Amino acid sequence: MDFSQIDEGHPDGEETLVFRYNREERLKRAPQIVQDYYNGKALQPKKGLFRVLLATRANRLMFITLCLLSVFVWINGFVNKDNTCKLNGVKVTLNAFSFKEQVYATVKFYDNNKKEYSFPVDVIFSALQESDTECSSYSSEPEIYSGKELCVRAQFKDYDIVKVKAQISSGEETKTLIAAVQRQ
Repeated sequence: MDFSQIDEGHPDGEETLVFRYNREERLKRAPQIVQDYYNGKALQPKKGLFRVLLATRANRLMFITLCLLSVFVWINGFVNKDNTCKLNGVKVTLNAFSFKEQVYATVKFYDNNKKEYSFPVDVIFSALQESDTECSSYSSEPEIYSGKELCVRAQFKDYDIVKVKAQISSGEETKTLIAAVQRQ
């Protein structure tokens, strides 16, 4: 069926609308900014990621602020770790992971090559649920750190444990470490 011969677009009894379009005539009557755009004289947008980010003063300020905040978050992640500390000058870390309905926690005392001394270490592990309520605890046997690497471990039944807290004591010095449980 050929629809080109069907007359539509006007009420019955009236003449059809005649549409005449001339681009040059329309552009002559258009504002100067429209004429410049169609002639290619208008300002072209900057291309490229960094050119766009640094194109205006507001964009530069936003980009610098974003960079500074990213650097701050990155440095803060390295500096403020809840699962790392120094006890009597020895680096100590706490790691916890879940495997087959059990949560395993390890406090690791690193090798201290510079000093040859030993000290007693007591570790109390606490398993924490979502609302930071303690659901289980374990006190390890007293260990002696003699300058070599030492690991103290604990194991808990997994009752939706989210974090493990370790309170490490050596003489008068006490440190508390907290580590999120990594699910495997």
